[in-house]
Amino acid sequence: MNAVTGYFDGNTCIPLDPKAFRPNQRVIITGLDEYIHPSSDRKQTVQTILRELTGILQSNTVITAEDIKKERLEEKYGHSSRY
Repeated sequence: MNAVTGYFDGNTCIPLDPKAFRPNQRVIITGLDEYIHPSSDRKQTVQTILRELTGILQSNTVITAEDIKKERLEEKYGHSSRY
């Protein structure tokens, strides 16, 4: 379980860390009596993600689920893991 800050844009809860959750991951959302003014970082993040996805889709390199798992474990733990 991890805790992440974010904000509600009127329709959706937006985490300030775009890699905080995986799709379809169950979350608990708690509203605070504080308000923020979101920056343009979200737009840049969306553009970055689209650019990365476009590069992946146009690449001839085959990426497997195991490759993605290994990459995520390396990001999380800093080295390869067999789990």
